[in-house]
Amino acid sequence: MNTVQIRPAHITDEATIYQFICDLEETTLDQPSFQGVYRQNLINPAIHYLVAEQQGNVVGFVSCHVQMLLHHGGKVGEIQELFVQPCARNQGIGQQLVAALKAIGVQEEFVNLEVTTNQKRTDTIRFYEREAFHHTHIKLVYPMLMRLILVLLLFSCSALPVSAQSTPKNEARLEQKLQSALAGFRGNAGVYVYHIRTGKRVSINADTLFPTASMIKIPIQCGLFDKIHKGELSYNQELVYKDSLHYDDGIVGSLKDGARITLSKVVMLMETISDNTGSLWCQALAGGGTAINTWLETNGFHQTRVNSRTPGREANRGQYGWGQTTPRDMANLLLYIRQGKAVSPDASDEMYRNLGRQFWDGDGLSQLPPDVKVATKNGAVNQSRSEVVLVHAPHGDYVYCVMTKNQQDQSWERTNEGYALLRTVGSIVWHHFEPKSTWKPADGYEKWW
Repeated sequence: MNTVQIRPAHITDEATIYQFICDLEETTLDQPSFQGVYRQNLINPAIHYLVAEQQGNVVGFVSCHVQMLLHHGGKVGEIQELFVQPCARNQGIGQQLVAALKAIGVQEEFVNLEVTTNQKRTDTIRFYEREAFHHTHIKLVYPMLMRLILVLLLFSCSALPVSAQSTPKNEARLEQKLQSALAGFRGNAGVYVYHIRTGKRVSINADTLFPTASMIKIPIQCGLFDKIHKGELSYNQELVYKDSLHYDDGIVGSLKDGARITLSKVVMLMETISDNTGSLWCQALAGGGTAINTWLETNGFHQTRVNSRTPGREANRGQYGWGQTTPRDMANLLLYIRQGKAVSPDASDEMYRNLGRQFWDGDGLSQLPPDVKVATKNGAVNQSRSEVVLVHAPHGDYVYCVMTKNQQDQSWERTNEGYALLRTVGSIVWHHFEPKSTWKPADGYEKWW
């Protein structure tokens, strides 16, 4: 029997999964509609898409949508689709896919993992019963789509917006604390917080565009790793530095003309110390801003863009600088990498490791215990300070992003209002999700900023 790998689905699996769902439903689905739903769901942290891979081929797929339900008093996962290619059946692949969802359920503390299937699929029902699912409910279906079409025909009016799932409610207490922290800030600020296990979140100007500053180096890394994944670059290939690459006098920009350095080290310097010359070099190797923006759009990140040295984006560069994003989009991109969905699981793993080595730790990170694992990137220009952090906290991982723009305080001291806001938000979110933590920064920590 060939070894089967269960991994998160990613964008390159779209065509295969489309065919799987068509076969499952015994019909031909509208491909553009499928594509839109698939790509949007792929970046939704409350939806899990897993595939089974055998000898380099995807042979199975399962999807699970997660909700917080009042009548269960907690989080419930529901299997929406499960499909295994006929040639790969009777090998336990379906069991492995379900087992992987059960493992996610344990990690995220589901109250239940549920499934609904058509009563005519007797083999499917027997499968789930063997997997210890209990037959407890009867599902009744009211076909909304046909009635919606009828209403449109009868009244010729605009359709009300229909959401595929209920909008998650904000964590009210945390939102109140953060709103208080933002009050009086002399500029514009946005915050997005998402607790991965519980689904609790806060959105304050979370869909407003802000300058990325050096946070754009996360998308640059994604574009670069996409090239490596396609075999167009090698992670450990040797590069030759030329004076024509010089942007500033950071480490890479201080190299002598003709100096040799591996690509992996340039990437490390880009993410760890935010080396600008190295980052622009990586951007060029990734195919430039246009190629990186195409990757972002294809993977569902519609608000994040590279502007600098990107044809057609000169006006955006004048307004936002090197790049632009929203707090929600940037937090979701970091989570996308953490979940193994960016480029490939192995590429995501290495990118996440790179983001776990941060030199600039004097702001939001200074409000977290030093033994807590984080992945992060920050950015600063005259009128903007920003930070995105995924925290592996004792009571559940969470991700947050803070961004500012139009700051009146343009100083470059620790007391800058933007830097102070990053520290305040980092502290508030940590103590909200870890209320019993007695840790606080050591006396005198300020001098290490």
